[in-house]
Amino acid sequence: MHLATNELTREEATVEVVKREMENASWVHFACHGVAKPVEPMESALILANHAHLALQELSRMSLPHAEFAFLSACQTAKGQDRAPDHSAHLSAGMLACGYRSVIGTMWQISDEYAPFVADRVYEKMLEGGQPDYKRAAYALHDAVQALRNEHRVGFETWLPFIHVGV
Repeated sequence: MHLATNELTREEATVEVVKREMENASWVHFACHGVAKPVEPMESALILANHAHLALQELSRMSLPHAEFAFLSACQTAKGQDRAPDHSAHLSAGMLACGYRSVIGTMWQISDEYAPFVADRVYEKMLEGGQPDYKRAAYALHDAVQALRNEHRVGFETWLPFIHVGV
């Protein structure tokens, strides 16, 4: 089985290019910086090339007919409002609103050292048997976090930020 991928790095990952690629992709993975704006949650954003922001407000206006799975391997992509923690206006929820059925995000800062380990384990499980399946994301994240805890003996602040929302 062949999976078509398109990797955008550094200067290539402008807001316009990323948005165009998102329109055609069923799965997206962001390994970048993220910023949560608890007072103005629609301004929460993924930070792309040239420090440009792809904000929740802009994401919410996109039409993504092929959207299935999004992995937001960036800090604070599932951080809610400080004064209203039961509100779910954050980037991960915004990806659900855009049409993604399954999203992995982070509640606060994540480790650049261990985030790739988690991502590798998640994709290993989601691609098991040669068939990509976004419905495996929650189980895949659970397994990845367990492996991180068991193999690297890290504290809870390293593995706890990762969450799954959606199917």
